[in-house]
This record gives sequence, C-alpha cells and structure tokens, in this order.
Amino acid sequence: MSETKNQKQFYLKIPYEILNLTGIGLCEKVLLAHIYSFGAKGCWQSNKTLAEIFMTSERSIRRWLVAIKAFLLVKNPKGYYRTVWARSHPEVTSPGHAEWDNTDKPYPLPLAKNGRHVGQKRSSESAKNGFRYGQICPSTS
Repeated sequence: MSETKNQKQFYLKIPYEILNLTGIGLCEKVLLAHIYSFGAKGCWQSNKTLAEIFMTSERSIRRWLVAIKAFLLVKNPKGYYRTVWARSHPEVTSPGHAEWDNTDKPYPLPLAKNGRHVGQKRSSESAKNGFRYGQICPSTS
C-alpha cells in the first residue's frame, strides 16, 4: 500500500479578475491570488514565510506588496499582527465585513502607556530644540 494515498493536495486558484490585471507582473498576480485565497480571514503570513512559500527573498516580497498595494487592505502594516486582505474578494468588500470598514481611513497609530506613539523617542518635534509649546524664549535684543 502507498503511504501517500490519503495525502491532501494543495493548489492555488487564480481568479480571472486577478489574472487580467494590467500594470503588474505575474509574480505580483500570484501573490495577490495567494492573499485572495484566505478570504475574509485575511493573510497573516510574514514576509519571511511568504518568501519561503514563493522561493524568493523577503526583499522581493516587499517589492511585490508595494506593487499591489492598491489591491490590498492592510491592518497593522508594520506590526507583528499584520493582516492583509484582497479588496476584490466578495466577503471582504461586503459592508458586513467586521475587520475593515472600507472607508480607506488609515488605522490609528498605537500609543504606548506614556501617550507617545510607539517608536517615538521624543514627545514632539519641538522637544528637539529644548523649548515646549507656549514657552517664552529669552529675547535677543
């Protein structure tokens, strides 16, 4: 008996609406079809995982994602829990989709406990020169 008898076959369907897109290459179309295949759940795979799947570098995946960003919806684009949806998927573009409101508003930046944006080292740009808003600087005359 063969041990591969019950082994499940995986494949990727590329819808005609993706295949007929102009202005992007075949690699970008296949990546978009891969993201499309996740449906309403969204694709949560990292660039590293996608690079392993497509047998390419992480840099190539980043370039492909930039090339198809007009066809994507992204939640937490730079975060650990990034999720990507294909705009053309019928379950994603429906008004009842819970993960995205289709208004194309950017998600608010996450705030740390101190009220600053994550990754921000100073409280504001004015803190670089040492003066705070509303502070009266000494006259030079």
